[in-house]
Amino acid sequence: AAEQAAAPAAAAAPAATGLVVRKAANFESRVEVCWYTKVVGNHNWLRVSRVLHCLRLLGLDEEAAAFLQCLEVLYSEGFPVAPAIKHWRKRAAA
Repeated sequence: AAEQAAAPAAAAAPAATGLVVRKAANFESRVEVCWYTKVVGNHNWLRVSRVLHCLRLLGLDEEAAAFLQCLEVLYSEGFPVAPAIKHWRKRAAA
């Protein structure tokens, strides 16, 4: 399902469908490993693109929209995903 455990950090706004993907309880402990790297981007960002694309291919448009909304919140909070966000938007819309 698209809903994950809520964390004390800011949650994503609901997608038009009401589905919400939130930061996991262990999100803060994983930030350095998953979001900040020595190079621009990381291999997990490609996986995110693939997940968004696969959700759309399977007709899970609401889940893709909820996941993208969560990623947009991370972007707005200053996570260094600028190189990837345009690809994620494209994959979620395709």
